Amino acid sequence: MKPRPYQSKALDSIWDSLQYNLNTLLVAACSAGKTLMFSLIAKRLLTENRHYNITILMDREVLVRQTYDKLLAVAPELALNIGIACASVSSNKDHEKPVTVASRQTLSNMLDKCIAPQLLIIDEAHLMSTPKIGKYSPDQYGVIINRFRQGNPNMRLLGVTATPYRLVDGYMYGERNSPNCRPYFDSVCHEITVKELTELGYLAALTGYTAIPADLSNELSRVSITGGEYNTGELSSVMTAGKHITSAVQVWQDHASDRKKTIAFCVTVDHAEKLAEAFNDEGIHATAIHSKLTPLENLSRMEALKNGEYKVFCSVAKLTTGMDVPDIDCIIMARPTKSAALYKQILGRGQRIAPNKNDCLVLDLVGNNRELGTDLDNLNVTYKMRTDVKGNPIAKICPECFKEVHVAIKICIHCGYAFAPPDDTESDTPGMESVDYGTLPPMEWDVESMFVETHTSKSSKKELLKIRLEVYNDNSLNPHKTVYIWMCFEDDGYNGYAVMRGAERWAEMTGENSLPVADRYYPKSAAEAESAKERINKPDRVLVDNSGKYANVIKIIYDSVEVPF
Repeated sequence: MKPRPYQSKALDSIWDSLQYNLNTLLVAACSAGKTLMFSLIAKRLLTENRHYNITILMDREVLVRQTYDKLLAVAPELALNIGIACASVSSNKDHEKPVTVASRQTLSNMLDKCIAPQLLIIDEAHLMSTPKIGKYSPDQYGVIINRFRQGNPNMRLLGVTATPYRLVDGYMYGERNSPNCRPYFDSVCHEITVKELTELGYLAALTGYTAIPADLSNELSRVSITGGEYNTGELSSVMTAGKHITSAVQVWQDHASDRKKTIAFCVTVDHAEKLAEAFNDEGIHATAIHSKLTPLENLSRMEALKNGEYKVFCSVAKLTTGMDVPDIDCIIMARPTKSAALYKQILGRGQRIAPNKNDCLVLDLVGNNRELGTDLDNLNVTYKMRTDVKGNPIAKICPECFKEVHVAIKICIHCGYAFAPPDDTESDTPGMESVDYGTLPPMEWDVESMFVETHTSKSSKKELLKIRLEVYNDNSLNPHKTVYIWMCFEDDGYNGYAVMRGAERWAEMTGENSLPVADRYYPKSAAEAESAKERINKPDRVLVDNSGKYANVIKIIYDSVEVPF
């Protein structure tokens, strides 16, 4: 099997890294062909070093089967040199061949019989817990790595994942993680992004809508957080309420009834069963897929999924990884999550390409895109920030590119984002809003009205000027919305870039930007600015970027004159 050009480039990077580094991490978007790539690495290593041993570690039996089949396709000459150590796949736990494809559960119980390999490959590496300083009990992955390293201190570890981060811990490499974490990996040796694969035509584009019930935020605020994620039982009680079940069916009927195959991701078995029942009550052929089905029922429903025998499949985590059904063209996000990894894995189920499939429609009913982002290569990964000896944070996260920067930085060194005063406003939840997943352009809105007032920040207690714009776009399913422009002033305690940026905006909106800087009037405080608000001209239109947590005005337009923000 010949690798694609982007795969060849990644293979060269991996091979070079393995020569010098004990730990190597490949980050590759869903559908990048990770199994093919590490199979080719295994083939090359054994071709050049006939006496080496390789162990490929999987989380689940379905991945063990898939990897074994891929290895045979990539290197049929190794057919007699590949063993399987997975109790649910083969009763003969064969660990003495040059290549062992194993489940972590089976291998961790037979380590005393195993020889430490020269290369340990871990698929879905984000499932590994991150080593910690102090009292720490390693998981099964950690036990295997530690035992193998005792037997072979020079063993190479190759991790492969689409989502290199974990709840609470943060990134599984480098220092962008919680203070007590010491990841296995120092850095990423190569990354294949969602954007790259989409532009090359190897991934289907995502498009979508979000519709969040007005009271859902309040309901979620009462759900406890366990290990960084919503408590499953409490969350299920919220999402199985009749109004959320009914709204999911209604939104699908309004926006996705022409889609061929829909996966709805649910919280619990009860949630999945109730949602499937609600679809069937409306005459929409649906079924649930979850871990409580018998093996025969599970096999039957998975085959029904592949064959398209139902319109809607309601799943509980079962379809997030290792699933090879490329023609899914609609995803219902019916479960809130704090996990960027789970969120990206869910969306990845709809990005496979298939004949007659143009894109995948995402119906986000819970606001995951707002909390975690829409740029799948730069999701909002949260973790406890590192602090200095006094306990003060030494870094912060850029809300635009989600990269970590020093706490004193005012302009992000990665993307150029200008850190502005916090937006403390709270607005009513909108009805349906279109969602752009990473690559679609901002939207232009007509400005219907403008209101100017002084606002006091809840966090800093400083005053700043708030310009509220009521805008309209009849091409949006929610044609009316509110956006804000903020300005900071020196006498209110602001300085540096924040004041300079405010002066630029004031000049642009008062028309004084054509005057020499020395001749321009700029208020000293928000109160003074509000008293002079008649100077501010209402824009005719604004260009709004909705990809972040808050709508961001990036350009104002006066008649034929466009003013970039």
